[in-house]
Amino acid sequence: MFLQANRESIMNMDIDQVYDLTKPIDEKAVITLKKGLVEELNLDIDSKRSLIDNIKHARMYLKSDHKLHISKESTVADHCTKYALSSPTDDDFAEKCDHKHNDRCNECENLAATLETIDNEIKTLVDDRELFDIALAKLRMSSDGIDAWKAHLLRSVNQELVNNLQDDTVFVYMDWAMKWLPAKYRGSQEKFFGKENYACKKYACKKDP
Repeated sequence: MFLQANRESIMNMDIDQVYDLTKPIDEKAVITLKKGLVEELNLDIDSKRSLIDNIKHARMYLKSDHKLHISKESTVADHCTKYALSSPTDDDFAEKCDHKHNDRCNECENLAATLETIDNEIKTLVDDRELFDIALAKLRMSSDGIDAWKAHLLRSVNQELVNNLQDDTVFVYMDWAMKWLPAKYRGSQEKFFGKENYACKKYACKKDP
């Protein structure tokens, strides 16, 4: 199974922009953490190598064992599909668990600790205000990318679990299928800018016979 990646229109873009848009979530987040942050910080060699090793280890965990730890009965909050995918404000989109979430995942804790360490190093080592804001923005973007990756893994495992639906249950999947831009063989400069895009939304329903 390929990891979910964001897709955007690639019209009027150069090859570097196209390559950046087609990279998966995990690659973007890890590259930004490794090359865009850790390698640019004024750290000693051992500290820098330790952070990079932790980032690589976290990536390998998310690509391999993380999905194996996700289940409906997990006592780790981030690994429990019932708890993690339930809406905190709407009871119609929430499911109560019959177990407590009092355990912690060492791998997820190490990843969170690594991100916190990078945040502390930025606040300690970066004096220039502009560079400071850029570094924090990169860290925030990477953290959001990792959270989106973990959320995608949760949803993918949950979709695999719907193969055993109850008789009175229907699984409904809604998503934006694609966006596209009208294209012509020849177009004026006026039409080159400010194109309007069209979005297509799809619905899929599943019910066991």
